[in-house]
Amino acid sequence: MARHLLNLTLALALGAPAVARAVPADTLQLLPIKELGARAASYEPTRRRLTLTQPLTVTTGHGLATWPASLDVVVTRELRTAINAYAYVVTEQGGDYGFVVAQDLETRSRPAAPSATPRGFLGALAALSPGRNKTDAQGAWTVNAGVKNLPGAVTPRSVSLTVDFCPNFQRFEQGLFDELATLGKARGKPIPVTAFLSGYWLKGSQKRRQAEIKALGDHAQAGDIAVTFGNHSYSHPYLKGAVSLARNFLLKPGVDAKSEALGNELELMRNGFVPAPYFRFPGLISDSALERAMRETFSLLVFGKGSWPGTGDPINFGDVVLVHGNGGEPYGVRKLEEWLRNHRAEVVAGQIDFAAPSAFLPE
Repeated sequence: MARHLLNLTLALALGAPAVARAVPADTLQLLPIKELGARAASYEPTRRRLTLTQPLTVTTGHGLATWPASLDVVVTRELRTAINAYAYVVTEQGGDYGFVVAQDLETRSRPAAPSATPRGFLGALAALSPGRNKTDAQGAWTVNAGVKNLPGAVTPRSVSLTVDFCPNFQRFEQGLFDELATLGKARGKPIPVTAFLSGYWLKGSQKRRQAEIKALGDHAQAGDIAVTFGNHSYSHPYLKGAVSLARNFLLKPGVDAKSEALGNELELMRNGFVPAPYFRFPGLISDSALERAMRETFSLLVFGKGSWPGTGDPINFGDVVLVHGNGGEPYGVRKLEEWLRNHRAEVVAGQIDFAAPSAFLPE
């Protein structure tokens, strides 16, 4: 009843007839992220730089937040429901991100002053490392594009932990996340982990997968692990057998990059996760056109790997460490758990640190 009276009051204040239908809830406030994903009628990439002139309420990966005036932001997505428009925004400095009501953003901001040199988030995109070139009789591709090692300014004895969730029906690595939570509590602050989720993993075998998704989300909500939810493509296409990598993964003929990138973000939202502006190529395979699309069209910071323990790589300080949390690569997870146990005393004492994705954004 109170909501109806509020809607009626608004209608009268705007000069609308008193008999007008109730104003839908999402014209008055930000929708919960699940509803926003479920109601999306369109979701398109864009890129605009704005400076906030007033504080702005944002649905971020860690809940509602108020961003202060004078903050420079980049609008990278426009989402529309049947009745309202929203914007996905990323702060240039610090790498915070989330959704806002588009009308609120427009009334509380102005175009940002031109910048001669991209900095922060845009600087990271501009400096994105290309993959190593490969070729065979069927074509060319690149391997391991994106950030692989931490910037020199970060604490020398640090690593960046990333966990991929490719589509399969194995049980996810609950033990790894429990161990990370326990270690975070012992050191007095949560360990940051970037989870790169694929849309098909999120769909999974629904009943069990929903329990696994909840367990992952519970760690993030409890704050015992600082989980960032990144993009690992929607379908994670993969052809088994002797197929050239020039025609596999996202290079498979007929794969649409927009559906893979933005479709996965919508699936993350439908599961209650605010997508981060970070992407990892399935199989670490791409080509120069795909890398440019992720950087320039979709404004996604691509992560490669400095160490992939599952393939025999040692874990070195400064590495972006890649393991799989989908149960499909237990060897790599065991090697990471072994490394964590061997360095536990140093981690608890603060002599070894773990870097969040924002560490990759230049000042």
